[in-house]
Amino acid sequence: MNRSQYSPDRFCIKCRGKLIPLNPLMCPICDERIPYSMKFLNNARIGKNSLLRWVSTGILTLFFWQIIGGIPLISVCDILNNQSSWGYSCDLNSSTPSIKGPSFAPNFLLLHLVFVIGLFGFWLLSNTIQKKPLAKIITGRKRIDAERIVFAMLIAFIFYSVGLSAELIISNSNNIPLAIKYQGFSFDWGLLLVLAVLLVPIQAGLEEIIFRGYLLHALSLLVNNRVFLALSTASIFSVVHLSNPEPWNYGIGPYLLAIFMMGFFLSTITLIDGGMELAMGLHIANNLWVHLVVGLENSVINTPSLFLITTSNIQYESIFLPSLIQFSIMFVVFGLKYKWFNFNKSSKSISPASLI
Repeated sequence: MNRSQYSPDRFCIKCRGKLIPLNPLMCPICDERIPYSMKFLNNARIGKNSLLRWVSTGILTLFFWQIIGGIPLISVCDILNNQSSWGYSCDLNSSTPSIKGPSFAPNFLLLHLVFVIGLFGFWLLSNTIQKKPLAKIITGRKRIDAERIVFAMLIAFIFYSVGLSAELIISNSNNIPLAIKYQGFSFDWGLLLVLAVLLVPIQAGLEEIIFRGYLLHALSLLVNNRVFLALSTASIFSVVHLSNPEPWNYGIGPYLLAIFMMGFFLSTITLIDGGMELAMGLHIANNLWVHLVVGLENSVINTPSLFLITTSNIQYESIFLPSLIQFSIMFVVFGLKYKWFNFNKSSKSISPASLI
């Protein structure tokens, strides 16, 4: 079934029956069920959608996010470069300005303020320029499903914990040198825990809203192909991450492969589930894990994580197969829980998974 079968004016194009406002996902005339995945893409047509408004919102969002959002960090850097305070200094030579000193907290806070300001800017611009409610960009449901976000985070933490435990057990039992160094708990880690719980959902949430929401909606108005939407948003998501130091320190190819596979999976489950709640949950969990549990020596935001990966490069084989297995199992788990697979042949409802 083509998603264009349903128009945003709440009429079923198949039989021209008017959809009931209280249940817009079911046609009362032909009993055809409209999956949330269709409604999510139809949300792209909500509001004002001239090319000028789409471009203006995108450019001004980048201005809010990258320029205005960076003012607090640049201002503090300017102060520290003129007068060192409490042992802190600012490094302006790297691709991302960073504050170095006794604690990681000031740098973490200021770098995440960029995303707080960026999210506020996007909310303001999308509402004023395009009249698009933020919730309609995020999901095809009546309201944002927080339970989905929490469930996805739980599944991600289970996968990450099992993987780390297995690696540590195998290494200890076979006396294999491990490229992971235990750093332990500290007061600074506790402080970062509080900041991360408050700020990482905003940072990861904004990235999901931009890539799996706004950008995906914009492209869906140009190309009516879900595979293209998943591939294109994943590709752009990967290219943007080249501004981070990780690909240049650990290998561009393997890093891009990891980001692309993650981006493609997040876009796919967003299209099938009819909202980005699951993608948000996975993205938030991934970033919390990297900041607090297993971090890299050279990353865009250095933190006192419990474990530190000390390897100098990342291999393709350590990325592709583990990621493929992990995402495949996650897909099945989400699909079974949220009934993506329609096993009832006689039902007139559409299986969301069949739309990809």
